[in-house]
Amino acid sequence: MVTGKRLHISFMTLAELLEHGYQKNMSERNIRLLIQTLKLDHTILPYNEDICDRFGWIRCQRRNKPISVPDALIAATALVYDLPLMTHNVRDFDGIEGLNVMTKYRS
Repeated sequence: MVTGKRLHISFMTLAELLEHGYQKNMSERNIRLLIQTLKLDHTILPYNEDICDRFGWIRCQRRNKPISVPDALIAATALVYDLPLMTHNVRDFDGIEGLNVMTKYRS
């Protein structure tokens, strides 16, 4: 469990959450409420050139075990900002050098 720390999410995580909201036909009001709520409890980390560089490195590193574009962007964000990546899908991020992957079940 993470306590006493400010939580961060990647711009890509926000994009995935919004995509899910639109797929579920959430109203525009509820979409805006989702964004406001996330901003209250999390810092939303923007993309930058360093993330683009890490993204390319990760995708190349994982060419024999492909990683999705969203997962590679999320991992790149964690690496660039030197933050652990919290996920329930640990296997999606296996083998990424330097990435500290944490889960509720193991870290």
